[in-house]
Amino acid sequence: MSNSNSEFPIHTMPKKMQNIIMMLVKHLGFSIDYTAASFLLTVAAAIGKTYKLKVRETWLESCCIFLCLVGRPGANKSHPLSWAIKPLMEATEKNFIMSDPANANKEEDFMSTEIPEVMPEQLVANNVTPEAIMQIMSGTNEKLLIWSDEISGFLRNLNKYNGGSDTEVILSIFSGQTIINNRKTEGKFIITNPFACI
Repeated sequence: MSNSNSEFPIHTMPKKMQNIIMMLVKHLGFSIDYTAASFLLTVAAAIGKTYKLKVRETWLESCCIFLCLVGRPGANKSHPLSWAIKPLMEATEKNFIMSDPANANKEEDFMSTEIPEVMPEQLVANNVTPEAIMQIMSGTNEKLLIWSDEISGFLRNLNKYNGGSDTEVILSIFSGQTIINNRKTEGKFIITNPFACI
């Protein structure tokens, strides 16, 4: 899409976000559309299950977004998304490093009153199967972004081994419906209020 003909309503975004998007367009040649859409996805994933929109008394909507950037080869689709999700990726990397016992601080100050930073278990996952998505969601995660650089690879993994139930899981995630897993190999567990942006 041409930057000058973009109809993405970036004027609805906060001024700081608009400025960042326009700087990325100007200096890195990113498309306004791809960049703004990537920012929306990242913000939605960062909000996760912490807030919901109350449409009516019994109708709540999460900020779950499924996004697919479509364009010609070489249209610079991947770079805006990689740039936008970088803070989530860095937080995930930091959490994995901090959770490694080899990196734990051996000399803890037991008298310290400093409250340790609480980090979600995993904010970003890529190259995962639907089974792995369910395992991640069955933990304590309130925020999750499933990232696949190529949609064809993600779609190839759906229903690869189980004849259709993966599509149902993805649709349940999108609609926030409870997922009950009774598969023999993975054990039995329930995921209430599932959330993942894809």
